[in-house]
Amino acid sequence: MTGLDALVAAAAGGDAAAMNALLDRVRPVVLRTCARFLEVPEDVEDAAQEALLRISETLSARPSGESFRGWMYVVVVNVARQRFRVVHRGGVAGAVPGDLVDPRRTSVVAGSRLDLLSALERLHVRQPRLAEALVYRDVCKLGYGEIADVLGVPVSTVKSRIHDARRCMRGELDG
Repeated sequence: MTGLDALVAAAAGGDAAAMNALLDRVRPVVLRTCARFLEVPEDVEDAAQEALLRISETLSARPSGESFRGWMYVVVVNVARQRFRVVHRGGVAGAVPGDLVDPRRTSVVAGSRLDLLSALERLHVRQPRLAEALVYRDVCKLGYGEIADVLGVPVSTVKSRIHDARRCMRGELDG
C-alpha cells in the first residue's frame, strides 16, 4: 500500500486529519486539471474548491475496486466541465439581465471549447470507455501506462481506445 493509498483509506474511514492531508496533497493536480477547462483564475479556483468539496463528501462512497486517482479525475473533470458550461452558456445564477456581455462567453475559443465539450459529451453517452481514455490522455495529460493502471487494461487497449475516440471526435466536429 502506498502513502496515498493509506491516506485515502484513512480519509474514507472518517479520519479528518487524513482528509485534510489528502485534499492538500491533491489540490495542485485538481487546480491544473480545472485550468485545462477554464481560463479565468477565479473560475479555476471556484471549480477546484467545488471538486475538492465533492471529493471529500463522496470519498467514502467510492467503489472499492476503483483507483482513487482515476475516480478523482472523473470527479474533477465533471466539476470543471459543469463550471465551463455555466460560465459560457448561462452565466452565474442570479445574474441581472442586461449585464455587460462577458467576452469569455463570446470568443471564438469559447465557441470551440463548447463544440469540443458537446462532442465529448455525445461520445461519453455513446462510447463511455472511449471518452474516458481520451479525457485521461488529452485533458488530464496522463501517460499511456498511467491510464492503463487507472482503467485496469493493457496499454495497447488504451492506445486503441484513444485512437478510436479521436476518430469519433473528428467525425463529430467535421460533420
